[in-house]
Amino acid sequence: MEYIRENSFLKIKKIAVCMYGQYRTGDICIDFLKKFYDMPGYQVDFFCSLKPYSTSYTRKAFNKKNNRQILHIDKENKEIIQKNISTIKNKLNPKKFKLYTIEYESELKNIDKSIVHSKVLAGWVDSLMLKTMYEVEQNITYDMVVMQRYDVIIYPKEVFKAMVRTLDGVCVSNRNTFRTNNKDFLIFDPIQFYRKQPGIFSYANAQDLWTVGFGTALDTLAYEALNYIPSKFNSMYDTKKFYDGYPFTDTHEMIATIANKMHIPNFSFGAVKEIDEGEYTLPFCNFMDKNYIYRPVAFLPIRDTYFDDSKFSPGVLHELNNNELKKFYEESGPKWYNGV
Repeated sequence: MEYIRENSFLKIKKIAVCMYGQYRTGDICIDFLKKFYDMPGYQVDFFCSLKPYSTSYTRKAFNKKNNRQILHIDKENKEIIQKNISTIKNKLNPKKFKLYTIEYESELKNIDKSIVHSKVLAGWVDSLMLKTMYEVEQNITYDMVVMQRYDVIIYPKEVFKAMVRTLDGVCVSNRNTFRTNNKDFLIFDPIQFYRKQPGIFSYANAQDLWTVGFGTALDTLAYEALNYIPSKFNSMYDTKKFYDGYPFTDTHEMIATIANKMHIPNFSFGAVKEIDEGEYTLPFCNFMDKNYIYRPVAFLPIRDTYFDDSKFSPGVLHELNNNELKKFYEESGPKWYNGV
């Protein structure tokens, strides 16, 4: 019995941070991210896939102001790409780096706008494959895997550290934790938290800005996603049929529907509890205690336009405390929602 119970405990020692997608405002965010993932006592390794272009298809107001078509692609010149690569390697020291190939991105154009969202998951797979290759080469397995964009920051600043310290050694089958016997699971927030649609019934979806996997959860999702996304990998897709139902309208549905199909347990982030100044923990199912501060986990894509009329400077994000970061989020969040 004790042996069986021991198997229910998470052990976190090795953590992979899989950076993916377009660089965009990476120069503004990279010092924040480097500090955010600095975790003494744990092995935290970066794996970086970089797309050689930028898009703005989610920024309706920005596109309208600049007379841009929604699917317009800005291809970066070689000098900018090399500069971005150099910054990534110098700041994050990735175990593996790869410039994403666009060779097969036009392969599934007939799927209409879903091609746009397929590319997001293709970026995930590209980065996750780097991690998997390194695991094979080094004969190791990462206990925790994070999907992270170059242009996204997370609030509060200590949430990653709080998550690692709280979950390292936690019993996943406990009624006050995850109530599962599966240690391969995902943590992400539903997109309606941000779209302000809390009443949607039976809408399988996931926020793709920050997703955390444990064990082989993200590997399982990536291998299944290969069936549906255009990239330089073999796929079961052809122009006439799928071996399974097409799993999404956009990225958010794809993550959740694949997780459900592959029976990957998934949970929401919720809030973190400040137990002392700068020290946080996950409160799990405990009731709110008025003697403590609770900070909801939040994610924010950073755009250059946020700083046009802001008191905050793009060069100081990594220096902001949580109260300042909260004010920046409150100021910039509406700009994000409105596609500025």
